[in-house]
Amino acid sequence: MKAPKKLPDHLKFEESTLRAAASVLFRRLIGGGMKAEEAASFICDQLKQHLVNEHKTDMECLNK
Repeated sequence: MKAPKKLPDHLKFEESTLRAAASVLFRRLIGGGMKAEEAASFICDQLKQHLVNEHKTDMECLNK
């Protein structure tokens, strides 16, 4: 399966919800003294790791 280059329209609401939550977390991290780039990287890295770990068995089933 090819990676999408653009988010499908039916997922726009989910993306907007995720961005809103990330914005709140981003502002709180910056308020706590973290630099903007550092906060953005932290959020992305943490989210990536949690998603991969939480859905590892789902992905194993899909990749078979």
